[in-house]
Amino acid sequence: MPSLLGLPIELQLIILDHVKAENHINLAPIAQTCWHFSSLIADNCHWNKTITISQSSLKESLAINYLINALKINKSYKKIRTTNITALMQISGVPLITHILENQAKSNLLNRICLYMPSNCHENLYKALINNPLTELEVLSIHDPLNEGYVIPMTEKQDMLTEFVSKVLVSSCLTLRSIYLPALPSNTIITDENQYVFPKATSVSLALTGECQSIHDFHTFWRKFKFVFPSLEKLHLTLSESELSLFRHLLTDASLFPWVKELHVKSKQSPKEFLLLEEIKSSLFRLDGLERFNAGWDVIKLL
Repeated sequence: MPSLLGLPIELQLIILDHVKAENHINLAPIAQTCWHFSSLIADNCHWNKTITISQSSLKESLAINYLINALKINKSYKKIRTTNITALMQISGVPLITHILENQAKSNLLNRICLYMPSNCHENLYKALINNPLTELEVLSIHDPLNEGYVIPMTEKQDMLTEFVSKVLVSSCLTLRSIYLPALPSNTIITDENQYVFPKATSVSLALTGECQSIHDFHTFWRKFKFVFPSLEKLHLTLSESELSLFRHLLTDASLFPWVKELHVKSKQSPKEFLLLEEIKSSLFRLDGLERFNAGWDVIKLL
């Protein structure tokens, strides 16, 4: 009976391409069969353009290791040209993402990274991006869908966060359209020293942290925010009660608008515990251009 090994290499590569069509982890069982298939799976054609990885459980950690080992076989792997990485992974998947970032070709085309991973591995992901900076990113998303209120502690990780902003975000500030980093403290970007602008960013998610003490501080913070993100349409904020006064200033400062069209709030506890529905409705109809306010209640202005 004819075997897969008996087919021309071109056909074997096409078959493997269909196997990994929806999830690159599907290649892992084949990678562990023999050196030949491990080498074929490391072929650049499987790792160019879009990479999709869905690790549904910790049991698939071995599958991640098989893929990493297979990739190390191919010495030409450093020439891959990935354009899109989408991954739903456990912490054991970080080395694979790091390996992919480290082995991009010099003429890097990677412009979209969407990573859904536990909050306890975000720091490692940030460091991987710091060590492999990109200059043409259009979409960057790193978040834990099971821990919506998580915020990276600024006091403990200030140096790393500052480096992440300067080497990752600022390097792509002219091309980024969507920044979804709900665990990143906003005062790592909105500072007195930083003068860079993200002119194309229309959707931004950050943790609201301003360290503001007075009405003047609130006023200054939001004007800096608007300066950095002048084209912002959708603003997602991870909010804690300690920053409620800063947030409420946004809702009362009509001079900032028209600006944001949609405002979304998430926190460890339900936003309904510290925001009133009437307060949301009032802000929605008072602020020019604001069309949607989601903070536990999803309120839409009918035009």
